[in-house]
Amino acid sequence: MTLFSKVNSFYKEGGWHLVRRKIVNRLYKIRDGFFYHSSVFVHKNYLPKGLSSEMSDWQAYQYLKRCSRHFLDDLPIYEMKKGTPPRIVWWCWLQGEENAPLLCKACLRSIKKSLPQYEIIIITNENYRNYTNIPRYIIEKYEKGIILGAHFADILRTDLLVRNGGVWIDSTVYCTGYHEDLFALPFFVFKNWRPGGDVGCVCSNWLISSTKNNPILKTTLELTYYYWRKHDSAVNYLFYHLLFHIATERYSEQWKQVPNYPNTAPHVLQFELFDEYSEERLRQIKSISDFHKLTRHKVPGVKGKTTYSFYEFISGS
Repeated sequence: MTLFSKVNSFYKEGGWHLVRRKIVNRLYKIRDGFFYHSSVFVHKNYLPKGLSSEMSDWQAYQYLKRCSRHFLDDLPIYEMKKGTPPRIVWWCWLQGEENAPLLCKACLRSIKKSLPQYEIIIITNENYRNYTNIPRYIIEKYEKGIILGAHFADILRTDLLVRNGGVWIDSTVYCTGYHEDLFALPFFVFKNWRPGGDVGCVCSNWLISSTKNNPILKTTLELTYYYWRKHDSAVNYLFYHLLFHIATERYSEQWKQVPNYPNTAPHVLQFELFDEYSEERLRQIKSISDFHKLTRHKVPGVKGKTTYSFYEFISGS
């Protein structure tokens, strides 16, 4: 067989298609391993952990924008309605309040103490369907373990607020005050403010105050449902936040109306949670934020357990 015949046979049997697919797959692997920044290629393994994570978030954000572009074009433009969110706090522990960890129970008590004028509705596996209309395919993927618990919680909070309005507060948020002006706004979240630079995640979602059918939340919910119709895994652990970012770009004027309260101050107590308890230090931390996002887990970089830490003080309060 001549060289020409061999090449012709290789082409007819789909050989060139296989070669092309291998090349494309290899290029994708190279793309995932390197980030283009400041006119040079930098391998992510040589970047500081925080910077590598942010660049990974940005890459996933760009991917999600491409994937959802046509779907987003077909969505209607939702109207931003004025008003004040209803005085309802949504608090969730799917296994039931009685099975929540001590820290979470303490956080719930702090909310009841600081927001006595609010109705507290505790969401569990037994009642969440009474307040939401989550599609069956989402619930099935969650029950099969395809959708992680954290990602199902993202869906749950958004569906609750879109349909009912109110304030979603995570089970690990410790409340030491009440900022009435913020909760009177049609929409509020703590922003991930980084001056002079683009970020994939533009806010935290552990506290969201909103009227019903907020356009940003409604679009985020639609994008999330669309994503899970097409995928069986998360492209990025924080992909919900990235979809939220896409929604804020669609409603940029409404997003500008949300006052800029950075999410840094509410995290200070978390990073001192296992330090030795100090009444004076707690007073200082309370002066910079009414809400404190804590964690049930050991935070990397914090000091070792002391005789009596902030964690123990809060859990026993």
